[in-house]
Amino acid sequence: MSLAGISGLYPWLKRQFNPLTLDIKTLLSSQLPKASPDGLAATAEGLALMTGLLWFVTITLTNATALKLLDIHKTCVGAIELYLYGHGFFAPLHLLKWWL
Repeated sequence: MSLAGISGLYPWLKRQFNPLTLDIKTLLSSQLPKASPDGLAATAEGLALMTGLLWFVTITLTNATALKLLDIHKTCVGAIELYLYGHGFFAPLHLLKWWL
């Protein structure tokens, strides 16, 4: 992945919230957003990657920081799981619509 591709995972570092806001508005209007580098899916992946890395670095600490980072990481990974389950659920529906 190129550096430009990695920056798409962290749009808040560039203060680019428009693609993320557009994806959320699209979801709230009962439609699926298109994939974009700075969108909702990429942001969730970036958060999971960042929190996982932070947790890995702090795992040697025996204080509440490592446990809190693990909780945050699990939440971010849960968002990715929901995204994947959604793809798995809607793919057959798209095929059924196409076949019928």
